[in-house]
Amino acid sequence: LLWKIGYAHIKVSGGWSAKTGWWWTAGSMTLDANLAVEATAGITASNGKLSTAPKGCCVHFHDFNLDLHNAFFSWVVSLFEGLITPEINKAVCGEVNKLLGTTVNGVIASLPHDIPVADILDVEIEADSNPAFSTNTFNISTQIKTNSPREDVVFHI
Repeated sequence: LLWKIGYAHIKVSGGWSAKTGWWWTAGSMTLDANLAVEATAGITASNGKLSTAPKGCCVHFHDFNLDLHNAFFSWVVSLFEGLITPEINKAVCGEVNKLLGTTVNGVIASLPHDIPVADILDVEIEADSNPAFSTNTFNISTQIKTNSPREDVVFHI
């Protein structure tokens, strides 16, 4: 399963400081970036239940601007963009992977798998193989089990 966000915007404001030897300076900063996020998740069936697991994530920067509100310092920091953007990639992908690994699985787990029909019948729905994905749909092969606590109910299929 591939999930894409073609355009996202992040803006962070804060303070910064630097010290080397006796020299110390500080100021404010603004990070302004437009980016695309692409994440891949595996979806599998295990014990009749579906679950997701993160398989990959990548952040592509459309534009990136770290402004230290001082022309010289901003220029110096721009030389280190290649060291800063991987850290942002790591943070964003960490959150996306956490979402895929925990939150999405929580939503899947909350879906009803056992549906009682009055006091006559219990219908259990179980995934019996991994989902198959196409461009616009996905198919989940399921097994439906019926069970009745009443002896007077007979099923004819």
